[in-house]
Amino acid sequence: MKKCISVLLLIAMVLGLCACGGGDKEQSQTTPGTTAANPTTPAAVSAVEKLNTVSEFSVGYARIDITPQTSVPLAGSTTARISKNILDNLYATAIAIADGQGTAVIWMTIDLQRASNVTVEAVRPLVSMQTGIPESRIIFHGTHTHSGPDLHKHNNAQIEQYKEYLNPRLLSVCLEAIQDLKPAEMYVGSVETESLNFVKHYEYIDENGEKQFFGDHFGTATYNETTKHATDADPTMHLLKFTRTGGKDVIIANWRAHPNSTASSDPESISPDFPGGFRRSMEMLTDCHFAYFNGACGNLNSKSRITTEMRTTDMFEHGHMLAEHALEGLENNMRKIETGPITTKQIVLDQPVNHTMDHVFYKAKELQAMFQATGDYNAVRDAGLPYGIRSSIHAGAIVSNYSRGETTDIELDAIAIGEEFAVVTAPNELFDTLTEQLEEKTPYPMTMFFGYSNGYRGYIPSAYGWEYTCYETDCSWTIPGTGETIRDTFLEMLGELQAAE
Repeated sequence: MKKCISVLLLIAMVLGLCACGGGDKEQSQTTPGTTAANPTTPAAVSAVEKLNTVSEFSVGYARIDITPQTSVPLAGSTTARISKNILDNLYATAIAIADGQGTAVIWMTIDLQRASNVTVEAVRPLVSMQTGIPESRIIFHGTHTHSGPDLHKHNNAQIEQYKEYLNPRLLSVCLEAIQDLKPAEMYVGSVETESLNFVKHYEYIDENGEKQFFGDHFGTATYNETTKHATDADPTMHLLKFTRTGGKDVIIANWRAHPNSTASSDPESISPDFPGGFRRSMEMLTDCHFAYFNGACGNLNSKSRITTEMRTTDMFEHGHMLAEHALEGLENNMRKIETGPITTKQIVLDQPVNHTMDHVFYKAKELQAMFQATGDYNAVRDAGLPYGIRSSIHAGAIVSNYSRGETTDIELDAIAIGEEFAVVTAPNELFDTLTEQLEEKTPYPMTMFFGYSNGYRGYIPSAYGWEYTCYETDCSWTIPGTGETIRDTFLEMLGELQAAE
């Protein structure tokens, strides 16, 4: 595996890390078009030469296999899981977009639970150094599969070995996408999916005609008559299509749901979950290049917990059903838009960390150890309830937040292409109502949200989410109101980009 990493590339990665200095946690600026490139490999030199010759709006695409070569700890579960099988391969997909006026961006979507800090901090500055594209124009996004390597397993030999394999490949696919730049036209559209994503927290009427409230499977929910609950998931799928001269079309789908079916049905298998099935069906049915970017799904699952509702547990079936909806949108709902210049803005928020449970830190630590020793959810819950600790997960979150500072940085990025299209990204798992509100007020006819991007800073419930107790509120890094702050900051950023056109 280590033969995949050339000596030159290792030197380049070290140089890139050294060049990545710290900065203000709070910053707000529209970034310049380029930074100084320092390519140190033939592939990087070729990519820079390609960028320097682009004279019209162009799009490039590349994909690389990132499936672990050995067994690894898997992310996305409260219990330890080690991979034994590969249900479907994992990939990293990079899309390079250049406006022909000196500005370029890279969007990369990775079949991992999130764009982990340890990967973003290692590779993103290196891509910037090698290509001259500012870091604020390089988006690393995780699809949020719960059946990929857990990059946050510290001091784990298998994960350290995997990162040595992964990181150079992420750099490589970015360079390949740049080299693939071809003149393109741009189309946007949306389509409504049907019964494929579901809110995890809802009111319902049971078989006795009684109103019930379902919070989550850890049994931590509380309910009162004044609580307001959103019961319908936003089913909208946004579509972006680039038709390219001399190359395959590139299609991007932006939807929202947890890819966690495989983790429960086949817990020892590596899998990209439904994004992988979606990609496979789209490329089989359309002969296109395809990429999936997950949206705000902090409270959304890909299957319902109400047994009378439609439940799809097979990743390939679910992906194929999404592909059928996407094809309907591509055939009937797309419109061409003027591309125009690429403009970007980045703001790094400092948001207060949720320290409301610090006073029971030592009890939470005790309960965390108890769960690690016994694995008994119910015993931990019963022991914790007198202290306001509702589950082993809640205990772990209290311990984690205790060790954090008073604030945490949240990087928000906005990228606009012309006057009609924009993307915003955050390193969080937002509730979907926040981006629904964003889409209602954005100055752009279409705005996509990419979650799990450029690091990770936890769950961001909306105001209604904080009205009841659930897994996401128990585990939130930040205090109530953070979601609305992020939403409003996005709107300010988009307004400034629109005004600058």
